[in-house]
Amino acid sequence: MEMKFVTKTRVEFRDLDAMRHVNNAVFVSFLETARMDFFDQTFGPDGFERFPFILGEVRIRFVSPAYIKEILELGIRVKEIGRKSYVFEYLIREEKTGRTVCEAESTQVMFDYRSRKTLDVPGEFRVLTEPVSRPDA
Repeated sequence: MEMKFVTKTRVEFRDLDAMRHVNNAVFVSFLETARMDFFDQTFGPDGFERFPFILGEVRIRFVSPAYIKEILELGIRVKEIGRKSYVFEYLIREEKTGRTVCEAESTQVMFDYRSRKTLDVPGEFRVLTEPVSRPDA
């Protein structure tokens, strides 16, 4: 699986659980880091304001554990875009060996925080993200 964008993070002591590997809940934060860096790189510093969203769903498939001081590559790409939502696909690998740590998907719903209503995905977002597929949803 080839990712459009890759950023990195280092596993810190605070990320570990009693089994001395990254706690499963921390992976949601890693996905958030990938999203933030992707937004900054793709849309600029005002991307979150231009394309506001709420997180509708997150699914993670854990493949192998990650350990302290490992450098993780956080890959992200837009898998598909619907009418009001879009799906990010993630691949997290350990940098040195390329070992897959997890695969994930998240669904973001475009959202106007003032009116508290969903929005259609803007054309500019569609053009800038080049999704893998474009369902009619």
